[in-house]
Amino acid sequence: MCYFITAVLPRSANLPVLTDIAVRHGRVLKPQRNPSIEEQLKPGEHYFLTTQGHCDCGTYLGTLSRDESKLERQKNAADNQELKLRRKGWSETKLRRWKEQKAERLTKSKSALDATNWESLLNEMLHSCQTPFVGLLLHCYSGPIDEHIDLQGREAASLTAETLARMQEDVLYEFRKKG
Repeated sequence: MCYFITAVLPRSANLPVLTDIAVRHGRVLKPQRNPSIEEQLKPGEHYFLTTQGHCDCGTYLGTLSRDESKLERQKNAADNQELKLRRKGWSETKLRRWKEQKAERLTKSKSALDATNWESLLNEMLHSCQTPFVGLLLHCYSGPIDEHIDLQGREAASLTAETLARMQEDVLYEFRKKG
């Protein structure tokens, strides 16, 4: 199971310019076929994959909306890893340093950089005047990228770090230029 972030743009969008902007921010705008999504879009809207690498696992998008049980499983996994390290004979000092380094990596993680990058990317796209909106969809895929997805809604969204962090899976968030 992997997260992927996809985008929706209107037919009127200037794709060459927006693609260049996406690439500068480590993203792509690759046309994506997904019949289940396409039938839920408005006429004239197009669907794109934004993921440049393998997947978007670890993304900042939706971090505040993630399932509490998933966070609990991650904590349990860390506790189990600590137990294994104790059994290997790691000292309290070495364990404390390991925990601090792990916390620091999480703080400086891809996720924190991802938040700033998504805000910058969307702001640049919207202020380029090459599209009236950018739609973003976060989905955790259990199969192929064209698997069936039932959208849980479509929301007009303000472009803030908190909005990005609170994104719900399978909701299409529509970002527009303010003013």
